[in-house]
Amino acid sequence: MDSTLKIMFLGATETVTGSCTAIQFSNENETHYYLVDIGEYQGEQKNTENDPSRTWLAKNAKRIKGIFITHAHYDHVGYLPEFVMKDGFNGTVYCTEATQELMKAILADSLKIKKIKTYTLDDIFNKIKFWNTDSFIRGKSFSLCNDLKVTTLNSAHVLGSATFVFNWKNKEKWESIFFSGDIGSNNEQVYSNILLKEYDYPFYTSESGIINIVLESTYGNRTRNKENLFERKIEKLIEIIQNARENEKTIIVPAFALNRAQEILFDLFYIQDVTKNIQDIKNLERFIASKMCPDSNTSTLESTYALSKEPQKREKIKQAVEKLWENYFNEREIDWNMQVCYLPENMQIEVWKIVYKYIRFEKLNIKVHSSLMEKINKIYEEHLLKTVVKKDGITLSYKYLSKKFFEKFELSNLSDAEKLQKTKEIITKILGNSNQLQNGKESKNISKKSIIVSSSGMCDEGKIIEVLKEFLPSENTVIVLTGYQAKNTNGYHLKNMQNYSDAEKLSIELNNLDLRLFEVKCEIIDLSEFYSGHADQDMLFEFVTGNGEYVNNSQTKVFLHHGQDEAKNALKGRLEEKENIKVEIPKNLIWYNLNTGEQNPDKEYEIEQKDVPEYDIKKLSIGEVTVLVPAHYHQENFQKIKDFIAAL
Repeated sequence: MDSTLKIMFLGATETVTGSCTAIQFSNENETHYYLVDIGEYQGEQKNTENDPSRTWLAKNAKRIKGIFITHAHYDHVGYLPEFVMKDGFNGTVYCTEATQELMKAILADSLKIKKIKTYTLDDIFNKIKFWNTDSFIRGKSFSLCNDLKVTTLNSAHVLGSATFVFNWKNKEKWESIFFSGDIGSNNEQVYSNILLKEYDYPFYTSESGIINIVLESTYGNRTRNKENLFERKIEKLIEIIQNARENEKTIIVPAFALNRAQEILFDLFYIQDVTKNIQDIKNLERFIASKMCPDSNTSTLESTYALSKEPQKREKIKQAVEKLWENYFNEREIDWNMQVCYLPENMQIEVWKIVYKYIRFEKLNIKVHSSLMEKINKIYEEHLLKTVVKKDGITLSYKYLSKKFFEKFELSNLSDAEKLQKTKEIITKILGNSNQLQNGKESKNISKKSIIVSSSGMCDEGKIIEVLKEFLPSENTVIVLTGYQAKNTNGYHLKNMQNYSDAEKLSIELNNLDLRLFEVKCEIIDLSEFYSGHADQDMLFEFVTGNGEYVNNSQTKVFLHHGQDEAKNALKGRLEEKENIKVEIPKNLIWYNLNTGEQNPDKEYEIEQKDVPEYDIKKLSIGEVTVLVPAHYHQENFQKIKDFIAAL
């Protein structure tokens, strides 16, 4: 008997979230079942006990030998507690060390939000085993059983994230299937952030057999403007911060606690400690130029100190201008009504330098409002400093940290020892000493000009709820959205506010906030184009077809999931322009035989469907309309339905 590998999707087919795929591997002696990810839905679909995929998982939990976790986001790990404690899974979880630690933080927070009292995180983890996949490095495989082995690639989506590559023997030839997980937005040419290394491309060769890829498609219909992406993001952030400061507004940044929050904190630190001097010079030049143009000729000396809204700074500007006047005009009494443009040109410049000094870009007042974020920050702080010795046996390489980090913080030319010390200082400063808001009451006493980073990113749950209740109705607030917003989440409604009619705004109730959309008065800015943690269409296309080093000329079958229909269809169309690539948009509970290409519904699920008696459903024909209704409805209900349809 030849070895056979089949896959079946149990989530993220009709939705973006809820990733879970079953693997069935059979050889002449045994059959094994595995899962890749065990995610929960977010915002799109509420799980019920009648969900057929969840029913399959419950029935087969004890047959599952292991679960391969691509990364620790909730939509990839969130169903694990129920799968263990309710369904009875007690096998092995395969993931990186970083993913295991992050999972603990994510799942502990989930149990708290769901108010689970019947079991604890320790109860869950005591029933399962963990296998550290850090040793499954690119090119080195681990044997799961006869004729089945696995290795990993770095997917660069979050800390510890991985693409799993399974190889099985089919008629003396090794075939492969790649489970991409979520692919990050940094590759060898493009960096949207300076936090994580670029993702690994699959190692296609001329000897590769038939290739199968289960590929995410979150942004399968989008192509970013990748030119100077990081620099443009920083410029946009600076603009938002400066505008908010000038108008004494508070900035709220809802962020996914895992990776997005850390990326934002790195960006804010970069703005504060690296670009500050450059920005000051540029802004001073712009400021002076704008004040000395003809349109500003009406400015008087008195109006200069009025530019600051803080009494102490006004007084300092006033004193400095008086001293400058004395230097130019000796004992002549200062004329506060004099227009600045009538002063000597050098004095004009000095006046505006004084003013700028007191209204310039000040130190950022950053507040982290999330205990989960604090836990994850500590995990990042530890793992970002992990190093390995390169093949030369002399130089160090960082396991996760991007080379762009060292370039932007001007560390590239330091010795390994100096680089490690400086890197530790910077990362500790960013992630180890964040200013934590302890509770919701404190959020009411936040000073203006603060920047609050809080979870969760879709604004539906977590600590952000406390903040949004206070700040959404305020015109003195700027909400900065920094990522994907699933349908029906608060973040989705806020992002699309301009597309709703007044009546729709009145009717939409925001989740967990006791507010309707029409009550939102703050400014909404969407920066998701800069903060996407997902590869765009170009990157996903290259992941399948290969880059300059690894070109895929093999016959390839791609299964697209983890994306909305328009994203999957757009990516399908582009991939199938290549003659060697065929694309499947899979459905749940269908076994796809990768040896033969056959597709068959899961037998248990098929039997359950056949057991439903035909007489449970009754057809009502009303003109050209056929309506299916439960057969047990009373005759009066049938008549009401007929009347309703007829009225339409």
